[in-house]
Amino acid sequence: MTDQEFQERVLAWIERTEGWKDRTDNRLDNLEGRMDHLDGQMDNLQERIGSLQEGVAWIRGKMEGTQESRAALWGKIAVLAAVGSAIIALLAYFK
Repeated sequence: MTDQEFQERVLAWIERTEGWKDRTDNRLDNLEGRMDHLDGQMDNLQERIGSLQEGVAWIRGKMEGTQESRAALWGKIAVLAAVGSAIIALLAYFK
């Protein structure tokens, strides 16, 4: 192999490797773009999950409030029944 052939082969190899570098750079740019897009989607998803958590907390609070008011109502009914029965017992006693 002559020096000229060797130089031509080395130059051809360098040109091919420069093409590889360009393709690798393009792929890297595409991957960075995809990562940016995924970051945006993750931020959007986190916002939606936060909104969902707030909604669920509000519904849970409403349900607990309703349950507490029902319990209080049953307590009032029990007190009224006790007072009513005491009044009936007193009326029966004095008759």
